[in-house]
Amino acid sequence: MQNKAIIFGNGPSLLDVDFKLLKNKKDVLTLACNRADILMKRVGFYPSHYFCFSTNIKDKLWKNSALYMTENLDTKCFLPKSCESFVTESENVSFVKNIYEHHRHSPIPENLFEHDFYDKTIKSYSATVPMLQFCFSENIKKIGIVGQDGYTQDRGDNHFDTSYGYE
Repeated sequence: MQNKAIIFGNGPSLLDVDFKLLKNKKDVLTLACNRADILMKRVGFYPSHYFCFSTNIKDKLWKNSALYMTENLDTKCFLPKSCESFVTESENVSFVKNIYEHHRHSPIPENLFEHDFYDKTIKSYSATVPMLQFCFSENIKKIGIVGQDGYTQDRGDNHFDTSYGYE
């Protein structure tokens, strides 16, 4: 069982990651989300886990991102049940039914991470929240986070690529 994970947000600092260092690391789970495929194609890396619970999944570009990530059978993908209409059922794809939407501008509940990821997936604040919840449910002891920097003034970017959309 792995007890280490790296969560990849979608911020500009992802451009500073040397993904070659992670390619053969079997003792570290790697978790990415949303439009991660844009960068993954460029660097030749697939994460061990992929998550996309964004309402933007209705957009064609976002659908294509999810489809691309599900094509790698070594990447375990978690998608909302609504994606069943365009994602082929596969061993590496789990359609999540019980997603709890916590509004990002409301107070943070004290028990935000007490729910097991598989029973009640929490979509709250940022795309990294379900990935953190997954790690806690899997009893991961060491969690690193990169790319959770959001907008940076010096780069003028909110995401790692300008084609990401929804700035």
